Amino acid sequence: MQKPEPKYATTKNQLIQAILGEHFRFASETQARKKLEALAKDFTISTKHRPTNLVEDALFLWIKGLEVSDKDQKKGYKGNFAGIYFKKLSTGKFTLYHQKIDIDIKHHPQQQRRKTSHPNWGHPILRQVKKGKKYDSIALAQKDLEALHEEYPTTTIPLGTKLNIMVYSKAYGHEKPIKKHALEIKAHQEGGFIIEIAERTEKLKYTPPPIKNTNTPNSDLPAEPMGKFTSMVQLKRAKKKKK
Repeated sequence: MQKPEPKYATTKNQLIQAILGEHFRFASETQARKKLEALAKDFTISTKHRPTNLVEDALFLWIKGLEVSDKDQKKGYKGNFAGIYFKKLSTGKFTLYHQKIDIDIKHHPQQQRRKTSHPNWGHPILRQVKKGKKYDSIALAQKDLEALHEEYPTTTIPLGTKLNIMVYSKAYGHEKPIKKHALEIKAHQEGGFIIEIAERTEKLKYTPPPIKNTNTPNSDLPAEPMGKFTSMVQLKRAKKKKK
């Protein structure tokens, strides 16, 4: 059986909680070191940006949820880096402890996306759409369009299987960094659906919401792979539903 890959540490993990509360008790330094070795196999260890003054044997981890203040949250922080090491207590036993280490957010493996009035092409949905993401049903493509509208209600206009959206990009220049685009669900040439992007230069006609697929208990998924013809038929039906 293949071992699971290491994951980022989180304050929700009981091992991490025990470290943050300094609850571990080891009879010897050897036992404490063995626990550190075990932790190195459980969690993703950071190698870049490790402070030079951190004890050589200490683990350098990014921990989700670690000491994130309201101010940090507004800046996009989801966690912080920390050095994990052991120390000897007055009782003669050893425990593990952490030392928070401030590292610029641009080096963090996870960040909160900062709220803006306009999305940019780095938005997860727009990034996937630009890459040609293929959807198995109209409903699944529609779900992404609806998510964009819900996140940016003032700069998007939902039009059924289309979405007008204003996108910000530095590449557009300083004078007009925001451009209007249209996202439209289209039948893929190999079957299924994609969302095409076009810069909007004229008004779009209203297109009614699509008919949800009811072939399976999960109406968002098709019963079987569909060809281009079937995809096109479904799109036409979706557009005529409320006419």
